Amino acid sequence: MTKLCTVLFAASLVACAADAVDNEPIATFTSRTGTTIDMFATGEHGFEVIEHGASTTPFVLVKSDVGVLSAAELYRKATGETAVPAAIAELSARVEAADATTKRSVVEQHAAEPLTTQPPAVIASSGSCPATTFQTNFCIAGAPRTWCLLNWWNGAYEYTSDTDLSFADICADIGSVVWKITNGDGGNHTITVLQGQHFSYSFHDTWGDWLHYDVVQATNDRFQFAGDMW
Repeated sequence: MTKLCTVLFAASLVACAADAVDNEPIATFTSRTGTTIDMFATGEHGFEVIEHGASTTPFVLVKSDVGVLSAAELYRKATGETAVPAAIAELSARVEAADATTKRSVVEQHAAEPLTTQPPAVIASSGSCPATTFQTNFCIAGAPRTWCLLNWWNGAYEYTSDTDLSFADICADIGSVVWKITNGDGGNHTITVLQGQHFSYSFHDTWGDWLHYDVVQATNDRFQFAGDMW
């Protein structure tokens, strides 16, 4: 299957004006619904997952998965396969060992936090990535810090100095944008999101680190952008 979107690597960095080489995934695979999933090792005790495809394609992973499931369990859920590739099994074992050194796992740390049930205001939209559909599926309240930018133009950013769990989604509705994701554990991704394409990013770091989201090269382009940080 041809990948719908690609993470830009060293050969494309000049065009993107990036100042660091993008990470290469330890594994790339196709989900049960046809989305593409890239899995990345982050430092010694974390991992990242990027699922991407057309905005009309059902996504397999939900926001809580990277906090609840190991890398190996994520692979099994996404593909329906029982055998796990060696690189994912090794990553899973390393992160689980790091989790065991903390008093409580990332999931346990956040289990007791109150959930906010009030959704953002609905904004009517037409186009390749409707705001109403995006809001229903990806603007989920409850984390200590959340955002839901609907029918947004000309770029955006969200930064935190310390998070151990974060999820974010972006979908280009009119035109295309570039999504840059960086974190203190060496994570660096420069993603071109074309019109009608959707990317979902998840970050799990047992010990916590800084994390930056930047939506750039978006002049006169409209997009949907939502996420949360714990």
